[in-house]
Amino acid sequence: ERSVELAHEMIAEGYAIEEIIKLTKLTKEEILSLGV
Repeated sequence: ERSVELAHEMIAEGYAIEEIIKLTKLTKEEILSLGV
């Protein structure tokens, strides 16, 4: 899914979890499960 790809890119760029949640609409748990 595009949101997951975007979250991966944002993690790599050093975005804060809160920013990733706001922009991708993923939950904190979903983002953390990506291996932040």
